[in-house]
Amino acid sequence: MKIIPYDKSIGQMSGLRDLIALRYLNYTIDSLPNFGLLVYEKQILVAAGFVRNVEGGFGFIDSYITNVLAPPSIRDEALSRLTTKLLKVVKHSGVTKLIGFTTDNHTLLRSLRHGFSQQDYNLITIDLTSVHGV
Repeated sequence: MKIIPYDKSIGQMSGLRDLIALRYLNYTIDSLPNFGLLVYEKQILVAAGFVRNVEGGFGFIDSYITNVLAPPSIRDEALSRLTTKLLKVVKHSGVTKLIGFTTDNHTLLRSLRHGFSQQDYNLITIDLTSVHGV
């Protein structure tokens, strides 16, 4: 497997667009953070992960995307390698803490194996495009 930095300027967009479309995700490439890593297996994009810089030395794991056409074992290995590399690169960049959230139990278990700790916080959100009177 090969892990490379994400770079919007060198033509990686079509592969990412395909991953987003295959997953029926409701966001676009333009909404992804500028920093990310891509994992290829035999020249096929199998996983991508992105971190958004937040003030105070924090980073926010914004998106992990996998290729649903790749075998589950390949996706799992790609995500594990991606996480290991992402943690090293982000730490080297000066980020002191990473935060993220998931609804997927496998993602939670993988994150715990990589040293993350589960928090007791309740996640709250608001979609300001659908709230009237605000």
